[in-house]
Amino acid sequence: MKGFSALASTVTADGALDPKTKELVATAIAVAVRCGGCLAFHVKAAIVGGANREEFQEM
Repeated sequence: MKGFSALASTVTADGALDPKTKELVATAIAVAVRCGGCLAFHVKAAIVGGANREEFQEM
């Protein structure tokens, strides 16, 4: 878990894409692979990051 946590922190940090956008991408991937736990995690993170209904619909 320590390694996964470090990876997640690095990936979601600000960079070329902001964290909200990265979470929207991760949400789309979770939908595609049908991972319920992943979907719940990334939807919540995107909402905390400021994603709104319109962004989810477009994503």
